[in-house]
Amino acid sequence: MCEKIKMNIHIQPADMKYIDSCVDILQNSDLGKAYFSDYEKAADMLTYAVGQKNVYVALDENEKCLGFIYYMTNGVFGSYPYLHIVAVKEEYRSCGIGKQLIKYFE
Repeated sequence: MCEKIKMNIHIQPADMKYIDSCVDILQNSDLGKAYFSDYEKAADMLTYAVGQKNVYVALDENEKCLGFIYYMTNGVFGSYPYLHIVAVKEEYRSCGIGKQLIKYFE
């Protein structure tokens, strides 16, 4: 399954239609379970971030969201980009999607 996914995913800026998928992916991660267990809090944060154009999604050939990154352009000391969240759908972890998202961010 992973080889097919690597060949067919594309990364693009997120829009509002991916908020629910991103919240689900986040809440099923260790980070999400620790800090974003409240759906509305997570959805509000990601809605704001998408509005700021600071979220990119990894999509398969059917436009299914497999993961996302959320970064802040002026995060560190108000001047340097900061990668805030990298999250990948549980069943697609260890397939290189997170690595591709980070590479895209760089």
